[in-house]
Amino acid sequence: MSQHSTSLSRKRSSNGVPRANQHDVKCIKQLLEYGNSFLTENEIVKKRKLRAQVVNQIREIVDYKYDGMIRMDAFLTTACFEDHKSQLELITTLLMEAHRMSQLKPEFVKWMLCRLMRSRTCSKVEARLGGFLQRCIIHITRLLDAQELLVFARHTINQLLGLVVEDEYSFCLKDAEEPSSMDLYKDTSVPLLPNTSSRETIILSILDIYRHCSINFGALRPEELARLWLVITRLCTSETHAIQKSALLLGQHLLSFNQTFGVAMRSFVDKIISLEESGASSQELQRHINGILQVLMNMFMFCEKHVVLNTIPISVMTVWMKRLFTLYTSSNKVFILNFLISLVRIVISKERDSLKTELQEELDNLKSDCKDLIEKLLKEGNEAKVKHMSVSCAFILGCKDGESYLRNLCSEYSSALSQCGNRPDFLPTIRLLAAALSQLPSHFVTVGSSLLSALMPTDAVVLQALNSCKSNNQLASNVILSLFSLIGDTLKASVADPQLAVAFLSLPWFTIPEVILLSKTHHNSNLLLKDMIKYAKEFTEILTDEVRASTIHALTHMTDSVGWRQALLLHALASGNATLLPNLLENIPYFVASHPTKCTIVLQTLLDLATKMKTSDNQEFRKHFASVIRSHSRCICATSSKGPLPSSNCAECREFVEHMRPAVNPQKIPDGLFHLIKELLDEENGFLKEKPIKWGKCNRFILFSQV
Repeated sequence: MSQHSTSLSRKRSSNGVPRANQHDVKCIKQLLEYGNSFLTENEIVKKRKLRAQVVNQIREIVDYKYDGMIRMDAFLTTACFEDHKSQLELITTLLMEAHRMSQLKPEFVKWMLCRLMRSRTCSKVEARLGGFLQRCIIHITRLLDAQELLVFARHTINQLLGLVVEDEYSFCLKDAEEPSSMDLYKDTSVPLLPNTSSRETIILSILDIYRHCSINFGALRPEELARLWLVITRLCTSETHAIQKSALLLGQHLLSFNQTFGVAMRSFVDKIISLEESGASSQELQRHINGILQVLMNMFMFCEKHVVLNTIPISVMTVWMKRLFTLYTSSNKVFILNFLISLVRIVISKERDSLKTELQEELDNLKSDCKDLIEKLLKEGNEAKVKHMSVSCAFILGCKDGESYLRNLCSEYSSALSQCGNRPDFLPTIRLLAAALSQLPSHFVTVGSSLLSALMPTDAVVLQALNSCKSNNQLASNVILSLFSLIGDTLKASVADPQLAVAFLSLPWFTIPEVILLSKTHHNSNLLLKDMIKYAKEFTEILTDEVRASTIHALTHMTDSVGWRQALLLHALASGNATLLPNLLENIPYFVASHPTKCTIVLQTLLDLATKMKTSDNQEFRKHFASVIRSHSRCICATSSKGPLPSSNCAECREFVEHMRPAVNPQKIPDGLFHLIKELLDEENGFLKEKPIKWGKCNRFILFSQV
């Protein structure tokens, strides 16, 4: 407290009112007068003069009021702190306006910060006004420019190091050597008392400034960044919840901007895992830890962009993995599993023969943990964790005798598959394992296909499973969907029986009379179609449009039974069923691409569908119009002889763009295409405004209009 404010507080006027209060009223009244004139004045010379008066008046008020008068007011139950809030809001607003006109001196800004921080060290003030004071502190700190903010950060990091690591009780906001234009500005110290919360209050205030002000921590020198990370890792285990939370969030902020280095990152991750192991984290801290692990997971996913990860030895990562395996087993927390799997991916990508020799024992230990994890995830039966199982399988395959373990596991499940008539409820678990094996990395494709072949269902298994659940619709639904997924995965690995696959995927379509009629000409080529028609009658209630939609991807991506699949898919397209359309429009180009004659009849069917939509009153139907146009464009690309896959930028599209020469066979052009294009491009046509089309994705569609 300054001598000026102390003497004012002791003297009383003749009417008994403290002169400090009278002086305060006078100063605030004067500031309001200066401030109003400053904000409304337009003449530049007068405005500069008013700015100086405003700043001087604020300096006088802050000098006697913060932290002297506010401390006394805090102990009076009758004191109205709303007055302090409104006055601080006025001071902050006027300072920001004055700064816009001409930059405030950094020494003045730091002196202001010092006075407000001093006020917060009083427990009574902190309890009644701490949060509001901190918001003012952050607003005022932002008045420093980028270079001054960096100077501020460099100095306060050293001060924090003293408070946190060396257990000191002294703090100041600028070096004593920094020049000051006024003696008043020289004192930026904040007195801290032992056995009080004042030290924690200042630590929290500085951490909040680091988080909410745009400080370029990337410009810190390596030793300064190391000190900051040392402070953060120490504070992560602080007994003060608010400090622990702020330290975690600051660590997450620095990680997000890659402002770290190997040793600091190792220490920080160790602390995070230790917090989880202690089990003492609150629900709020759990959310922050989850956020940090998500940032770390993203860094590991794109490790080539983060050089710092190359400085962390694999041996350290394997230790983290071991701890995380234990943590997930006991906690079942998804964010722990996600981070664990990101580490497993890193180890897989870095595995070399020399590494295996060097860390063979650690890898073998982790292989055992991966086995336990796979079995745990299979028991959980959560489809969202298929990718986690797949990565774990890939890790096992990279270890000694890993393939033999997975073969034994598949053999065990293959035996269960052959007995699914007695235990049809076991099929979803088998499907999860197949899904995991189908998503192995490309260098494991051969061994993955070999493993999947053991899980391939035979026609006897499928019929047995269907027979076992005729009387239970809920079980039947699970069994049928599981078999769809299982057959789809084995199709992807090219180990499925194509006749069985086509027939079983057709099952839900046989509840439609027209489809049954269409199938009669194909019974001789696939005898199982007749069986599926019989079973479709048993399960009519559960074979819904949603179930039919789930089969479309597999039906369009396989290569066998072309004639039957063409008849089925064209019927589905022509029906215009709004539930089926999204999947159909997304996948039909793949059918066209794999068709021996490129099936240009699909183009005409899509064109007829677009024309029908354009004139329809059914809004649910009309909303798919833009998707139909996009799918038509991709099907045109799929007919190209210069590329097997549908693309909005296929070989012929590029040739047209580069040489302005259409490379289209006019015989492929469906009737009515030019007419539809003309109508769509008509400015008076309101349909485009209702359903805008991304023409950039319809290159070949427009290319036809150039022929």
